[in-house]
Amino acid sequence: QKVSEKFSGWKRWILGFFMTDEIFAVAAAEDEVEPKFFLGLSVIPYVGWTMGTLLGGLIGNVLPPMVMSALCLAIYGMFLAIVAPPARKSGAVLCVVAIAVALHCAFYYIPLLKQIPSGISISICAIVAAIVGALLFPLKDEEKEADAQ
Repeated sequence: QKVSEKFSGWKRWILGFFMTDEIFAVAAAEDEVEPKFFLGLSVIPYVGWTMGTLLGGLIGNVLPPMVMSALCLAIYGMFLAIVAPPARKSGAVLCVVAIAVALHCAFYYIPLLKQIPSGISISICAIVAAIVGALLFPLKDEEKEADAQ
């Protein structure tokens, strides 16, 4: 809803390819996302994640278990740092986060759902929460125009 009209055709494919939760969170804070802004926003993290994955694969088996545990926990801290500020400002964002947390708790505690792999359950929680949020809190054109002014 916030991408400029310059995002058309193949540029939308590029947008979809580079879209991650972190890039989405930063882009969503903008009033309007231009292609050049999005390219600058997405290329550096993409290269960083690719190089980090390569380095992690190469030296991951050499690091001590304590360091590996700390690195596994860091991704959750990064996610909280991205989600917490918008959730404090917007009841809609807080509601979507609460829905995702409640769904994840269901996948963790309900025996039948507990059998679903965690990666898939997290994806399901995120998708369902996003759909519910889009249905409950749509960004109306009037709000978009008011935000632009």
